[in-house]
Amino acid sequence: MKATPMKIPIRCLYTVGVFFLVSFAARAGMVTNGGFETGDFTGWTQSGDTTFTYIGTHAHTGSYGAHFGPIYGYGYISQTLSTIPGTYYDLSFWEANDRGVPAEVWWDGVLVYNSTSSWGDYWTQITVNSLLATNSSTVLRLGFYNGISYTHVDDIDVVPSGAQIPEPSTFLLAGLGMAVFVASKFFAKKV
Repeated sequence: MKATPMKIPIRCLYTVGVFFLVSFAARAGMVTNGGFETGDFTGWTQSGDTTFTYIGTHAHTGSYGAHFGPIYGYGYISQTLSTIPGTYYDLSFWEANDRGVPAEVWWDGVLVYNSTSSWGDYWTQITVNSLLATNSSTVLRLGFYNGISYTHVDDIDVVPSGAQIPEPSTFLLAGLGMAVFVASKFFAKKV
């Protein structure tokens, strides 16, 4: 069966659309409720000392952020992520820590970040790059011990290493290019 002139551009549009959807999905964040915008710890498992640990309105972005002030030992939140074995991932989160109290991050049981830095009450982005997934599920665990103050955390995200979410201008240019291509095929002179 011979393809009609209109079926070719439609197939091209479909193919490009699928490509963009798949590439965007592959780059989307993997953490559930990383911004705590549900107003609670939905998607997270709490453990250790959860004293003075709550969701409040001191946030980096959005309406809510997590606040950790455990006084009897470390308090943790953890989440099991779907990962691809052999793939590297990048973690980022925002932290405001005004007293230089301990904060740590564990990736599948391995300590990958440990700090007692004081950022003041200013939000600072923390990144840990090239975290290797060895299984199809990986546990991300963040811990805080804050006997004298609070550590504020928001916008926790994990993406495949090197992945960047395409800018809107990328989609605009791709759409414009596809429109020109379709128009050229549609209005082309038949020989």
